Amino acid sequence: MPEHHTQTKQRLRQLLQTGGRVATTATLAKRGLLASATALRLPQVQLDVRTRVTQSDSTRRLTFVALEEESLHQPSRDLMHAAAMTEALAQYPGLVPAGYEWRLVDSTERRQLGPGHRPDAELLSPDLNGYRQDIAVEFDAGYSPKTIKAKLRVYAESGYRDIIWMTSIHGRVASVQQLASSLGEMGKLDGVQRVTTVWSDFWSEADRYGHRPRCHKPNVAHVHF
Repeated sequence: MPEHHTQTKQRLRQLLQTGGRVATTATLAKRGLLASATALRLPQVQLDVRTRVTQSDSTRRLTFVALEEESLHQPSRDLMHAAAMTEALAQYPGLVPAGYEWRLVDSTERRQLGPGHRPDAELLSPDLNGYRQDIAVEFDAGYSPKTIKAKLRVYAESGYRDIIWMTSIHGRVASVQQLASSLGEMGKLDGVQRVTTVWSDFWSEADRYGHRPRCHKPNVAHVHF
């Protein structure tokens, strides 16, 4: 039985209330939500962005959609990060443990504390007998290996239990896991229990997460400590 339009609109609102609170029309189209967004005349903005910042041929003209106009009043880099997080949470809903609260870290807050000191978002844990087991969430569109290692170490030193590393670079899923594993073996990620890396394709309307015979890159990878 086809989904009733009220159910579709409810799914749309739920998607845009999580993650970065911004999605691309590609993310919406993949999940059958674009027509509802158009019918509701939701705020949108069109921008040219590099989905992989080190590759000039990765520039795409993307349309970003939000429930509130204010959510679109961000630099293009921040909009891309927000849309990538929304796509990743829609594709991998199991990333958010039960009882955890999603919190976007304000860009002003990140700048005040210095580059790399705060993640893009946090998953705040319930209070467990006075202790918290929060999770850091980062989006990577082309960081250098040096920057990746520095960020992982800072998040470990900040007391995050887990780290979720989202990336628009498919091959980076495996390489970030290798870096994290190496840091863990050297004792430089003390307190971190797990690093999860996921690929986020927020620019393609086609579903590229499924089986592709000649693609051997994982979409998701975990390293446990």
